Amino acid sequence: MDNITLLQQLAVAESSRRIVASGSGFDPAVDAFLFQPADAMRLRYPSSGPGSDAPEYPPNGVYIDYYLSSPPAGEMKLEILDSKGGVIRRFRGVAAAAGQEDRKL
Repeated sequence: MDNITLLQQLAVAESSRRIVASGSGFDPAVDAFLFQPADAMRLRYPSSGPGSDAPEYPPNGVYIDYYLSSPPAGEMKLEILDSKGGVIRRFRGVAAAAGQEDRKL
């Protein structure tokens, strides 16, 4: 298991919900929940030729994990905002049929 961040966030949210009981934190009954992404850093890795013993570097970009209580009825839209609320990037897609593998938006 490479990334246990989601489990850690669920544990913190659940314990907060028990202590505060304010409704903040993860609740599977809500329509959607956005997990806090890890800090992203721009890195440049040295290129290596085929057959080299170079390590496997992490992929570029950021992972954005979310929970939906049910599949969306139609198109789903995800917008990445800057600190002032301006749209930096927009993704759109439709829900995959049950049983299909996860795919990128």
